[in-house]
Amino acid sequence: MPIPSGIGVHCKTGDAAAPSLSAVDSQTALPQLRPFQCFVGDASFAAKGNLCLVADIDVSLDPATVYQAILKAIPDLFDSAICCCQWLPNQQLWVSCYQRGKAIQCCGHGLLAASKRRLLQDANTSLTLRMGESLLSSDVEGNKVRLRFKPLQLFASATPSWLNACQPDVQPIDCARAGDEGGYMLVIWPDNCELSLLKRPSLAHLADAAYAVIYSRRLNDAVVEMRYFAPQFAVAEDQATGSAARVLASYWRQSELTIHQVSVAGGLIFTRYCATEIEVLGYCQALSSIAMMESADE
Repeated sequence: MPIPSGIGVHCKTGDAAAPSLSAVDSQTALPQLRPFQCFVGDASFAAKGNLCLVADIDVSLDPATVYQAILKAIPDLFDSAICCCQWLPNQQLWVSCYQRGKAIQCCGHGLLAASKRRLLQDANTSLTLRMGESLLSSDVEGNKVRLRFKPLQLFASATPSWLNACQPDVQPIDCARAGDEGGYMLVIWPDNCELSLLKRPSLAHLADAAYAVIYSRRLNDAVVEMRYFAPQFAVAEDQATGSAARVLASYWRQSELTIHQVSVAGGLIFTRYCATEIEVLGYCQALSSIAMMESADE
């Protein structure tokens, strides 16, 4: 990934001599970008996770304007998730996440990366984060970052008509909706169905749908698989989706659940469920250089 010189990209974690801000135009300065790899795997499940770039910006700045300035300076970052973090006077961290030119309403890997960035400075801190309409807390548990969400309400759903066209040879065993009209369609497949072999729903299938699609199947009592699609929002398939893990935790209602996201890169996510709270946990690596970011993305 070619990075123009003098644009404030953070190239080495903890480097006191990191580049200063550079003006993209007379109104907006480009912040340092710190790369994190979110929901990476461990010895039990190999996964590269999802890349996120974190930018700390002043509370007086408009994050959408800063994001557009970043893309203007580095067009190659169009496909990357970029989170602009603002520390509010009430000690809340306001996180605004963007990808492919659009704002993301609830970005799990963005929240994980923003939390990791702040918790690197003080691992004993419990954070309060806000992203869109979501208000949650975050802290560290061992080597994992933990996000605490409110439970989602799920509703039974008929099998959508597009699914029969997309997967004519296998039938799901259940479907459910989560969130509002623009929420999620959860499709549960038989335990013996190879999730990784199922066809992706295309833009033609979901052109009129306002929701993202989650495929899942159970591997055993403690582990499920997941895939996530939103082609109508320019996400053919996400690599590691923390926001979707809330949906699975709300559906399976296991006190503890391990989620294997069987995308190309793979994601490893852990959840805990109770009636009042859903915990989403994952490993998050602070990358030390742009070169590491490139190799993790291959």
